[in-house]
Amino acid sequence: MRQQLLRRASGELREVGLECERGEFAQATFSERGKQVVILREIAQAKTDLQPSAEMVEITACRLLLVNRLGPLTKGQVMTPDVFDGIVDLVKKQKRRVARDRLKDHEAWRGEGQEK
Repeated sequence: MRQQLLRRASGELREVGLECERGEFAQATFSERGKQVVILREIAQAKTDLQPSAEMVEITACRLLLVNRLGPLTKGQVMTPDVFDGIVDLVKKQKRRVARDRLKDHEAWRGEGQEK
């Protein structure tokens, strides 16, 4: 099992463009290896993905709250405090992903406009 973990972690390091000798990686403690892999994944994601600003993430959160709250309100539906708390929790979990998706869509749209 340890060998499988070492192979998998070494493979993940190679995915982000860093070579790692299996011997060096094996000498690090398990938690050190885990931290290294997490940090390297974040570095690779930052290089390849667009990252929305904190302002965009919060604006997206406000938009999600409004859409999820105003829809039922305009239909005359009553919303209990528990349902509203659930919506707030869902928005907290999804706001970063939704902001990133919107930014990608915007960049794709801008790219199409520049090609024409």
